[in-house]
Amino acid sequence: MTKTDLENIIEFLKKELGEDFWFSEIVPIETILKANQFFYWYKTLQTDNTDYLSYLLTKSSDKGHFVAQYLLAMKLSYTNKQKANLSIHESSRQGYHKALYELSRAYLSFPELFNLDNININLSKQLCIKAKEKGNQEAIHRLMIAPLFGTFGERINVNEREKLEIIFNEIKKLANEGNIYSLEFMRSIGENMEDLIEFLENMNN
Repeated sequence: MTKTDLENIIEFLKKELGEDFWFSEIVPIETILKANQFFYWYKTLQTDNTDYLSYLLTKSSDKGHFVAQYLLAMKLSYTNKQKANLSIHESSRQGYHKALYELSRAYLSFPELFNLDNININLSKQLCIKAKEKGNQEAIHRLMIAPLFGTFGERINVNEREKLEIIFNEIKKLANEGNIYSLEFMRSIGENMEDLIEFLENMNN
């Protein structure tokens, strides 16, 4: 991209997003995502391989913006795992619920995503609990259903009806309160306790 091209897109974005967006120390996430749409549009008109989204995310991430750190980690998880590792840990250390939950998922099933050493179920559970405490809806749901599948090691036997009923009622409550993950789970297994038992029996066969 020539200097003139860069100047043109900066001027265009200044008009659309405000004078100081490019030069701000911390670029708002909404601006970054909107700017990326313009970058994509601009690249359809000009030959340009510059990764503007990573540039803006990195700019805010380096200043400690935890949402930018999380988004950068997710974006780089397949292309720059070392940078993704640093970013997801920086975001999770600041208590960002999405970073905590994604790190939990990685330690549980796919540590290679963030260049982690190996699977660590205990650490995965701890991170999931922290994400839940921060209000992450998926973490809340996962911890609720974990005993049904032995996600974190402990698994309820299908014959332990009393325990199953407690969990079933809690999942149903979450669904009724608007937890989309619990709602989808209820839709997939059915609305009755017997549906859950049948689901678990079929899964075990």
